[in-house]
Amino acid sequence: MSLTVKESGGGDYVKAPEGTHLARCYQIIDLGPQEQTFQGESSIKEKVVLLWELPGELMDDGRPFSCSKMYTNSLNEKSNLRKDLESWRTKKFTDEELAGFDLRAVLGVPSQVTIVWSTGEKIYANVATVVGIPKGLEMPAAVNASVVYDRDQHDQAVFNALPQWMRDKIIGAKSDAYAASAESTPDFDDDVPF
Repeated sequence: MSLTVKESGGGDYVKAPEGTHLARCYQIIDLGPQEQTFQGESSIKEKVVLLWELPGELMDDGRPFSCSKMYTNSLNEKSNLRKDLESWRTKKFTDEELAGFDLRAVLGVPSQVTIVWSTGEKIYANVATVVGIPKGLEMPAAVNASVVYDRDQHDQAVFNALPQWMRDKIIGAKSDAYAASAESTPDFDDDVPF
């Protein structure tokens, strides 16, 4: 299963404030295989999005700010997902965990995230670091419902509730398992290894 997101995509949204905040993972979204370009080379990588709510930072309407980060679904020693998970868990992965770690294990788990705003044509609130919380620190109660979208266990109701940009990425995933248009429901019976 793969799920993570980086703040990107259109629309106006209220950016989470910069700084380090208490956070809780409340969504894990499997985007599937996505095309990416690095140093002029294109490749297809499995992607996941993790979303955190910031219960101590409320918007004008009383809801907590949220932030997200997109990751390549890999526990390679150089991967950002592995670095963030180890920092968050405050321990290294065991060989057994490296053979197959279920990302659902971090759903609802508190952390601290550091948000840095990007600069450029558009400004986004980017998750720069994810770390565990100090022992004894009290975490505010969860506000948002926990959500997992796993392509291998497709749930149409969960899929339909995702933001349009996520649905578009999932439908457009570089896999024969997906339909060519947003009107079609993807075929999720593929054999993508995780």
